[in-house]
Amino acid sequence: MDNLKNTEKNDFPVADSKSSTSLKGTTQATDASDKLPESNVKSEIKSADEKKESSRLKKWKKRMRFQPKNVTLDPEKHEYYKDLLPDPKDDTFELPRAVPVAEYVEEAKKEVKAMLAAVKQHSGSKTALQTLPKHMRRRAASHNVKRLPIRLRELASQQMIPPSESSKTGEKVCRRKRRKKLALQNEYAKRAGNQGWLETHLWHSKRFHMTENSDKHYQHWSHRVSIYPNDKSFRACYRAVAKHCLIQDISYFHCVELTGSQINVKNMFKNMIQQHEHSSVFDDGVLSGKIEAEVMMCDLTCDKVICPVRILWQPKLEDNQDTISKHVVWCWIHPAPYKEATKVLEQLSTTHGVSTSDRTGDFNRFRFTGPKSSVTLMSTLQLIKVGEDLTSQNSAEHLSAKLSSWINENKDEVKKQQQNFSHTLLECHRCNFHKTHKQLTTRVCHGAVMSVLVNDPRLTLPLQKTKPTLKSTLSQEPSLLDASEVDDHEKSLEELPLSPKWKSEILEEVALSRLPDHVTSTRKNEAKFTLGEEKTKKLDSLATPVPVLLIRRSGIASHLKKPGFEGVAGGTEVTEGRSVHAGPPEDFGSGWDLILPKKWGTAFWIPFVYHRARAGGIRESEHSHLECKTPFFPRDFPDTGAGRKWWEAEMETNLKRHYSKPPAKRVNFSVMATPFPFSPDWDHIFLPLDGERESSLNVGFSPPLKQPVESKSELVLTENQNFATSFSTVTRKRSATSSDHDVIPSKKSKDSDITAMAVLRNKEKVATLRRLLSAGDFASAISLLESLTPPTLVCVQISPINRGTPSARAMLCAPSSDDFVELRREFEDLNGEGLKSCTGPVEPKHWDPYRKERKLATEQAKKRRKQKKKDEHAPLQSTNQKPHKFNVLPTRPIIGFVTSGDFLFSYASGGGVGFIAVDHLVSLLREQVTNNWLMQEFAKSAKPPIALMRLIDSTQYRFVSLHPTS
Repeated sequence: MDNLKNTEKNDFPVADSKSSTSLKGTTQATDASDKLPESNVKSEIKSADEKKESSRLKKWKKRMRFQPKNVTLDPEKHEYYKDLLPDPKDDTFELPRAVPVAEYVEEAKKEVKAMLAAVKQHSGSKTALQTLPKHMRRRAASHNVKRLPIRLRELASQQMIPPSESSKTGEKVCRRKRRKKLALQNEYAKRAGNQGWLETHLWHSKRFHMTENSDKHYQHWSHRVSIYPNDKSFRACYRAVAKHCLIQDISYFHCVELTGSQINVKNMFKNMIQQHEHSSVFDDGVLSGKIEAEVMMCDLTCDKVICPVRILWQPKLEDNQDTISKHVVWCWIHPAPYKEATKVLEQLSTTHGVSTSDRTGDFNRFRFTGPKSSVTLMSTLQLIKVGEDLTSQNSAEHLSAKLSSWINENKDEVKKQQQNFSHTLLECHRCNFHKTHKQLTTRVCHGAVMSVLVNDPRLTLPLQKTKPTLKSTLSQEPSLLDASEVDDHEKSLEELPLSPKWKSEILEEVALSRLPDHVTSTRKNEAKFTLGEEKTKKLDSLATPVPVLLIRRSGIASHLKKPGFEGVAGGTEVTEGRSVHAGPPEDFGSGWDLILPKKWGTAFWIPFVYHRARAGGIRESEHSHLECKTPFFPRDFPDTGAGRKWWEAEMETNLKRHYSKPPAKRVNFSVMATPFPFSPDWDHIFLPLDGERESSLNVGFSPPLKQPVESKSELVLTENQNFATSFSTVTRKRSATSSDHDVIPSKKSKDSDITAMAVLRNKEKVATLRRLLSAGDFASAISLLESLTPPTLVCVQISPINRGTPSARAMLCAPSSDDFVELRREFEDLNGEGLKSCTGPVEPKHWDPYRKERKLATEQAKKRRKQKKKDEHAPLQSTNQKPHKFNVLPTRPIIGFVTSGDFLFSYASGGGVGFIAVDHLVSLLREQVTNNWLMQEFAKSAKPPIALMRLIDSTQYRFVSLHPTS
């Protein structure tokens, strides 16, 4: 027994209590001869442990069968986890079988502490009270912390403590310091450098809708410009143009200075303008600097028109009128085609020995439009006193030394300038408002230039907005009253002295001589409390002479007003005198252009606004031209590069707006038979009226449309039959290499069409054509049009005969003989009520060839959305093509398009500007000859061609009359 006990203690390991008791029982029951060997017992115990371990391993593997065994890290995405590995070179590691809870809790403890600290810490510009919802905010909580919830009391108490002196450096600057004038000026200077601001930009940006750099209509302008006022002032701006004064800042026009001999500059102009405009540029008044000319600039071949340019020559004295000395010419160019125009100027300047320089930022140009623009200028522009020496005044340190010396040397010439200024403005104002002068024509021609020296207008700025009148202006300025009594005005117009504005060194000093606003306002407030001579001395001490230029602008459509065309104005007949709705008068849109030196923009702009000059933007200029039915650049110039870019941006904008709506909420242009709804297609109207037009309309995947039918039974065709009949006609015209989804191009490429396409801009030919049409001589008019080389467009004024308002992108169509027959029948049934009660034909509904493709597109969109839910990284590729034109043709052939149109207040009806091909205009005139009854219903002296107009979203045709214009 002793030996057995020893073996039990030494040889057998004790696993647990149960195994020890069972083992003791076996040892007691067995004899010494039957006991098991030691090796067998150990093997049985080991096998039992291995079974348990293997069962545990099987269970663990079963649980982890869906888990990855090895993990491969991406060095770019999992850089953080790669640094945690023991060996950073290894990219793969095996997942651990157990999670070390203690280590994980220690790491998570730090992150939880950081998160709680971030939650308690207040970030952002909101206070503790502002973080609450509005229904929980209380006014008493702003000074009583206990009014707030417990979680926000600590934060509110910290915010109520004023910051110490040491902690001010790292905190945000208060609003009062941020809103100081110097800080604001520095901030505005940084922002203006990136986007291009005018000097009046801050005034406009608070009151106007401004252009955006992302807008493709204005992204080439290099300036942010005002479009239209924020208030509902469209009618008010029209009243300002018609009866009062409208002011616009057109300083965004680029000014290019040409310097060279007169012969070289003239040869340079000959190579960039057409021959019929040479007389207007090389006139004696233009070369002497008395008149500013406006011409159309062309490329080097004079075939492609670029843009209209205003040309102003530097005036020369009589002893320097030679062709060898250097002359300076300013060319004012629109910002849209500026890059294209400068390339032409640079190429011509190198060949003719003329130097060019950009003077855009050196001037401000304001435009005044309206009959009261003259009296507004008289009341705001106070003439400088020339009697005393300017350098002897008290504050002569702020004056321009060169300008002061120039004034002292040329006192007589400055007085002539002031006399010319007073005479001209008085004459223009009296011709508009005085009955005795209304019948007289003013002797101030279009583009007449005046130079004058005026005082700082801030010194006479009224406290409230005052309406200027001629009586109040003459009472304030006795010199104007004396000048109005002088009859020898023609002599003052003949002599135009040289202006100091042409000298750049004087302009630089004038820009620096502008006193700050706070100095001017302080001196004015001090002068309020003084009387008599001391008050005038204090104001005279601030007198700052500023050289300005005034350029006369006659009415927008004054050169187009001819006898016999006032009778056709939206259906209004004229018997004796002039009708109220016969259109704008000849002086509509007349006014002045004021050219100022730089840094004086706001100093003159605000006084003009305080004298009741209403501010306008680009929209007001566009509608002023539309009221006179004259083209506006660049919208109504499709033959220029700027006009083409404008309509490309317009097409993209309209295309995006159209397809942003679901199919049920947008116009179906296929059913409406509108092939070009987003922008005019000028290539289409030059095609002959045959199958070539159908081939030019094949867009994308859609087959060409079957000819429109009248009955509904014929419209109910299977898509297979429609596709088979149309596809057979298309395949004969396609090339063997083209696929079914290719776009069939027209005969000419787009670039060649734009280069070859021309617009009739010869004013003499247009005037002759208008005279022949008014006289009823259609044979001579047809011969004149046939002499033009196609492809040529003719700009026309559109006037609806009965109803309808033209709008942009509307179609001009040729009426058939049946349309004239129906018009005559309807006219006779109305018992002579006039053509204004007659209606036009209606376009029948067409079959939509995109119906099947649109259904397939919606199904594909659903599939893509389902695919997106399954795989977030799956790209959403749309196979649906969005056409910009539709393969559908109306029953009346398209012969032209409307570029701008709207309701016109001066006509009390709709009107617009459009373009029509010369060949189609000839066919209209020939069709007109066969309908003599229609000519008798118009005025005897006006027989315009008749066409049909239809809007893009309507099926109703309207009869319109077309008047050629330029």
